[in-house]
Amino acid sequence: MIVPAHNEAKVIEKTIHSLLAQEYTGVLDVVVVDDGSPDGTGAVARAAFDGDARVTVFTKSNGGKASALNYGIQRASGEIVICLDADTVFEPRTIFSHDTLAEDQDLTIELRKRGWRIAYADRAIAWTEAPDTFATLLRQRFRWSFGTLQCAWKHRATVLRAKYGSLGLVAMPNTVLFQLFFTAISPLADLLFVFSVLSVSVTYLEHGATFAWHTGIQLAAIYLAFLLMDWLAAVIAFLLEPDEERRLTWLILIQRFAYRQIMYWVVVKSFIAAARGGLVGWGTLERKGTVAALQGRVTESAVEGT
Repeated sequence: MIVPAHNEAKVIEKTIHSLLAQEYTGVLDVVVVDDGSPDGTGAVARAAFDGDARVTVFTKSNGGKASALNYGIQRASGEIVICLDADTVFEPRTIFSHDTLAEDQDLTIELRKRGWRIAYADRAIAWTEAPDTFATLLRQRFRWSFGTLQCAWKHRATVLRAKYGSLGLVAMPNTVLFQLFFTAISPLADLLFVFSVLSVSVTYLEHGATFAWHTGIQLAAIYLAFLLMDWLAAVIAFLLEPDEERRLTWLILIQRFAYRQIMYWVVVKSFIAAARGGLVGWGTLERKGTVAALQGRVTESAVEGT
């Protein structure tokens, strides 16, 4: 973390203490650049953190904030660089929050809560290596589901609150209803359907010719309509993305009889884990190194390897 400072002797120590108190668990270094301060800013910082290997203090001739920042960045060794003013004090979770597994979703919601506009960059294309075993798929989906549950609970105050605009009136209710609530109770709907099919079948076997065929037809029509709505929603999504392989839309009909039931279990497992209150880790996904991109498109070897 780069801290350019000029005449900040009264606040520099408190600022550095706030940076060292971050809940971030990785390697964290603080680089203070005293930009020719006549009030002894550099001396104060050195005296306060002498012997702390995490803090390095440089003093240079006065050249302005941009010059001090560039000076610090050139001497930084980390992969991520954070720059802040010397009179700024960070809260412990400013650079890292560990209360959700879906940190990207958490950040997105937080930005929208604060009134920021998030734009979609359709040319920002990246390929992610997907799980290639059933066990790793389950772990990944559980992490997503549990992270979504954490975010929904963390930001529950936004639900149906007009002050948060589309986030509170559309996005959060959609998340709570369709990704969590309906998915959690869907197994009951499937069981009721199976029970209805068995009931109709038993009635037919018992009564034969007097069986009311319209009952079975109505039952089948309702379920087919449900499948059709699922499929049409997918078709619309694919139409909005002209480069997608539209033949994949037919898999929507198939996945209802396998993948959907797996997701029921994953969501229910997430609720159980949340109710128990224990810590849930990120888990591991063994990397195979099969994904590569060339001119914005995934290579054939990557397709074959996933």
